[in-house]
Amino acid sequence: MAKKGGIMNNIIKKVYKKVFTFSLLPMTLSVILNGKLSENNEKKDNNVKISYEFLDNTSELKLYFSEDISFEVVKKSLENNLSIDDEYRAYTYEFIDLVKKRFPDIDLTILNENIKIFKVKEITKKEMQKERNREAYYNIESVSIVMHNEHKNIDNKKYCYFHELWHMFNNFYLKKDDVIYYKIPTMFSLDGTAFDEGMTTFLTEEIFSSSFTGYQKQYDEINVLYNTYGEELIKIYLDSGVEGVEIFLSQQIGFSSSYKLMQYMNDELKGEITNPIPIYEILFELYFNHNNINHENMVDILENLLYSSEIKKEILTLFSEKLPQISINEEWSVTFDNENYYMLDDLYFIDCDGIQYLVDNNTLVEFFNTGIIRNIYEQEGIDKRETKVMLRSSFLEYLKYYGEDFIYDEVNHIAYIDSKLINGGSYVKSK
Repeated sequence: MAKKGGIMNNIIKKVYKKVFTFSLLPMTLSVILNGKLSENNEKKDNNVKISYEFLDNTSELKLYFSEDISFEVVKKSLENNLSIDDEYRAYTYEFIDLVKKRFPDIDLTILNENIKIFKVKEITKKEMQKERNREAYYNIESVSIVMHNEHKNIDNKKYCYFHELWHMFNNFYLKKDDVIYYKIPTMFSLDGTAFDEGMTTFLTEEIFSSSFTGYQKQYDEINVLYNTYGEELIKIYLDSGVEGVEIFLSQQIGFSSSYKLMQYMNDELKGEITNPIPIYEILFELYFNHNNINHENMVDILENLLYSSEIKKEILTLFSEKLPQISINEEWSVTFDNENYYMLDDLYFIDCDGIQYLVDNNTLVEFFNTGIIRNIYEQEGIDKRETKVMLRSSFLEYLKYYGEDFIYDEVNHIAYIDSKLINGGSYVKSK
């Protein structure tokens, strides 16, 4: 995928890689690998000199593993792996099929190499909590997934297992011809754990869901970014890890803000910050700097964040303050057909059996008398006479969020609304 300023990006990455490889990484990897790396990136292993090749992205990996991998090849690799029992083998086949359905063009190079040799180990929940205090984890060096055996149901168990399988798309530790090839998504981003886990959770949710919730706040933040950048965000992450995403976002808001986003997310994951406003200030800066934005999806995401109602209100207020301001108020008129005009303050949404309808008081009285509910701009309605509870929400607030597609006569204070632009949305019924 071509990127603006690609040559400069590569230079930045190579410098970044050089600095960290020969300073911070040897210390970090000596713990991970249970061995000590020398300054020239080599260590002795039974009198054999082992060298390390740290890989920035999947393209570099393909210099050494160049075969194009299909989903059928991955399934064959799983079939030939005799270390997996029948239960987890079945789960893994299901995972591969789910990924193929949702991400048919995903690069399978790393997954295939890991599938060939990975193992699954089950321990008790007590042992898990004593060792890692997690539901499951992936060990990079041993290419193994560790699960506990006390999940509430099969869906929760598969959800946790699929999460760890997603880690096998982006973590690589393989010895070949006295060289260990090494790639992890947080290779050069020391504060990248929260982003990595949030993205892995997002990818898991894209193919499978259960009652289990993990890394929910980080998932929500990734969801905001996905609503901004779509599949491009996933491609960059899978190819170049957190570092690649950090550099990509820095093109939009500068490296300092991009770095702070990763840092703030990590601080939140560690419990060092409790108010996420600094995170969402950066997320909204990225969102409003981008051309392909969807306010309706964004509001839906923000209204379902895993925070207290007070913090959610603060985040939604921050978002609405950044929206292009439309100077409409309750004294404006609204028309859907250039024939019938309504005062804006007279229109509101009601919820009938989970479906929203745009009405005024006359339409509501009609509903109470006949049991037939309709949107104000429709001639025919639907029988809802059994409905007992209705919730009311403001049409004015709707226009403030989603009104950029409508036409406004600011002299005569009239809003011209195309009903097709609100039909089928989250507020009114689909036809």
